[in-house]
Amino acid sequence: MVNGGENRQRSKRLSTAVERGQMLRLRPGIGIRPETWLRAPRWKQFLLVAAAAAAQDESRIFARETSLALRGIPLLHTPEAVQIRAHGYGRNGRSPVRALTGNADQQTVSAMIRRVLSPQDPQRELWRLRPLPLKRIEAPLPRGISRQQLRQRIRSGQQRIAWEHVAAGPLGRAADPPPGYRVDPLEIALLTAVPAMSWPEAVTVLDAVKRQSMDVDQLVPHWDLLRTGAAERAFLGAWEFADARSESALESWSRAVIHQLGFAAPSLQREIVLPDGSLARVDFLWEDEGIIGEADGLAKYRAGGYTEDPDAERIREKRRQNALEHLGYKVRRWEMRHLRDPGKLAEILHAAGVPRVPHRQLAPAN
Repeated sequence: MVNGGENRQRSKRLSTAVERGQMLRLRPGIGIRPETWLRAPRWKQFLLVAAAAAAQDESRIFARETSLALRGIPLLHTPEAVQIRAHGYGRNGRSPVRALTGNADQQTVSAMIRRVLSPQDPQRELWRLRPLPLKRIEAPLPRGISRQQLRQRIRSGQQRIAWEHVAAGPLGRAADPPPGYRVDPLEIALLTAVPAMSWPEAVTVLDAVKRQSMDVDQLVPHWDLLRTGAAERAFLGAWEFADARSESALESWSRAVIHQLGFAAPSLQREIVLPDGSLARVDFLWEDEGIIGEADGLAKYRAGGYTEDPDAERIREKRRQNALEHLGYKVRRWEMRHLRDPGKLAEILHAAGVPRVPHRQLAPAN
């Protein structure tokens, strides 16, 4: 990442590089190499824009889902804007969206995409250049006070917008992040963001914070941020369901969807002794039915993920499954695509013989 905003000459050089297709402009005065942006998944692009916003103004406080993402807490969906706290009255809403390619013409943009991605049709890759705006959000409003009263307290200095500092993780050699970020305190981020999330995403977030040994007592001093009974019920329902034993976002998402579909709850992270005496720890186990469920993510087989040798990992997984099936277990696997279409997961579980729980109050489907 390149900061071109320190003086007029550097800013002009950045503008020239953008026009030539040699750089992209993330924020005014902040550029990035096209290779870094175009090859990044959307969630990484989101973090790159947050890093650019912090480099542009280190006093910015990142809010809600953005603050969770900067803490490394998984989100199932990338927000459509980087959320920051508004420092003053009348500054809410999204910032103007500017093209990452600046004044570069269509021919230059197509040549840049062709150089980086080598696609057959550069026009079909333009979606990768979608900008992410900043969205200003006012300070969280507790019960018992009006928005106008809170604004007045902040303007007069009676109340300050709370924040914490978190260290910045690496974003890659071509995009060094700032030293750290100002973010919502974790308790405030959770109580303001989670009630508006879908059930699977809320469970995924709360599983992650429970893995960090967070206790509900830490949330009590800020409980009045749950301004309605519906918000309180949504948060408590997800909190009580959350389980620190879910070891990944994919497992958390799976567990939430299994619950929504009305299937019996599985045991988590159970260890099974294999015929050779080794132990196999499985994601999900319906013990009475002898059914094992495994949520397969791409990281499991990707170099730099769980293993440096994806082919060897696939072989180990196959041998492990054969050993479990030799013991009489039925092993069923699913991927992210099945969670995005829950009916597909329901077919897998039903065909395997996973029982449904009758007359259970199910979590919201959205």
